[in-house]
Amino acid sequence: MDAPMPAPPAAAMFLQLALLGLFWGVFALRLLRLIAVPLLSDAHPAADAAHAGMAGGMVYLLFPGAPAEGHRPLAVVLGAVAAGFALSLVLRARHRTQIHVHELVLLSATAALALMLAGGASFGPLPGLVAGVCLGATAWPLLRPVLEPAGTGRHRRGPRDSTPLPLAGSQHRLLITAPQLGSVAMALGMTWMLFTG
Repeated sequence: MDAPMPAPPAAAMFLQLALLGLFWGVFALRLLRLIAVPLLSDAHPAADAAHAGMAGGMVYLLFPGAPAEGHRPLAVVLGAVAAGFALSLVLRARHRTQIHVHELVLLSATAALALMLAGGASFGPLPGLVAGVCLGATAWPLLRPVLEPAGTGRHRRGPRDSTPLPLAGSQHRLLITAPQLGSVAMALGMTWMLFTG
């Protein structure tokens, strides 16, 4: 008869719950942005859907009792998505098309999540280190739009011919500021997991 698994330390359980709460929050905020596209000055539904998908993947990875059998197939899907992002960036560079920062963020985060789901430790320390450095570096481009004065429009990615409705302060915090800060925290949380996992 197998011996029962020892209970995880309280600090580890608290950290896991905190990360689960963070990833659930990012998932919910990105879904809100997908619903509220006409209100947004920085609308980018594809990026919001990708961030929501990554947050959902992190919840699945961390959720106690989630079947581990799904990790590898999901890692293959995310690896294919990351390869698609990489190919798109290479083609853009060849044709000298502008590369947006959010595309680099999505490539780094998708590749990192695929590595975690595939069991990054089995690949040795180098892939996790590279993915962690790249992912940690995305925190600044995610944070920069939040620090800019409102209305500068430098990071607007929505249709140029549409004028969004003005947002109240609380709506701006919920639909623009909070999702960006949540994604910064998610990137840093994933980076920490890569370096400590």
